Amino acid sequence: MSKETGGYAFPTTKRDAKRGLGGMTLRDYFAGQALNGIIPRGGIRVDRTTIIEAHEVAYLVADAMIMERNKHE
Repeated sequence: MSKETGGYAFPTTKRDAKRGLGGMTLRDYFAGQALNGIIPRGGIRVDRTTIIEAHEVAYLVADAMIMERNKHE
């Protein structure tokens, strides 16, 4: 499991995960969940600048969640 990505969010088997077939990373999953809270609440306009800002914040949240998670392993 990668400390940076948290490993796969929904791996089908350990063998698939080792071969890179495990699907999205936990980091991507956390970022997607964060976007659910960022976009509706902030009333973000859909233009290039705000989309980039939203995804940057989402990945900052995801990285913080993974760092906290790694403290307890």
